[in-house]
Amino acid sequence: MNILSSILSLISNPKNREFLLIAGLVIIGMLFFRQCGQIGDLKQKNTQNLKALSEDIEVIKNKDNEISYQKTLVVGSKKDLRALEGKYGDLADELKKEKGKVKVITKVEIKYEQPEVTLNNELLDSCAKDHYCLIWKHITAVRQLEGITNFKLNLDSINNLAIIPGTTEIKTDIVKIDIITGIKTEDGVDKIFITPKTPGIIIGDITGAIVERGGGGHLSTKKPKRISLGIHVGYGPSWELGTGIVKMTPNISIGLSYSLIDLK
Repeated sequence: MNILSSILSLISNPKNREFLLIAGLVIIGMLFFRQCGQIGDLKQKNTQNLKALSEDIEVIKNKDNEISYQKTLVVGSKKDLRALEGKYGDLADELKKEKGKVKVITKVEIKYEQPEVTLNNELLDSCAKDHYCLIWKHITAVRQLEGITNFKLNLDSINNLAIIPGTTEIKTDIVKIDIITGIKTEDGVDKIFITPKTPGIIIGDITGAIVERGGGGHLSTKKPKRISLGIHVGYGPSWELGTGIVKMTPNISIGLSYSLIDLK
């Protein structure tokens, strides 16, 4: 009740009209700048989405001269991704399956291409009756492929030899793929990049999105500003230099702050 009386007294006191006018103007100014910031964010989002939907995957070389692939990310909610349909609609379906707040979701098409190779065969002693079996394998640092191929030899009454194909069993088929992936800001937009470390790996397509509204929020790789300027409007105790009396008064101040530690 005392707080309410103090507020009413502050508003009704003619001496505070100038302060209230200034405070009102400050609040209007802050709301104006906030709206300008929101408009700027919306323009940035539209620019990013236009690039993401109109540009193809980029093939570039990084500082170590390695081939890298990159694609601009769409920014939107699950509803926005659903409206885009196609590949982005698939991302919206995948969001339903995840627990927690997803910040970024991507779908990558990876192709493994290898030049023609020649394999040496070994004859297997134990095989099915009237069949011959060949063991073959291809083992490298990237791939381990092993199998058995069988066939049958048929000798007719006039000694004509015919080879009857059988089957091939793949016993082992392992491909080891190493890729480096991340998100960076380039030319004012956020992009995902993928750098294959395994020879023969080609990135066929990349579809990605930064999830907003109910997701993990906006993602930015830009370095936050440490220095900020702000306006404070309030009502609280103040000390009069002449009399040394402490009393409740309205106040307006401008502050300059510097962030020493980022706790995010």
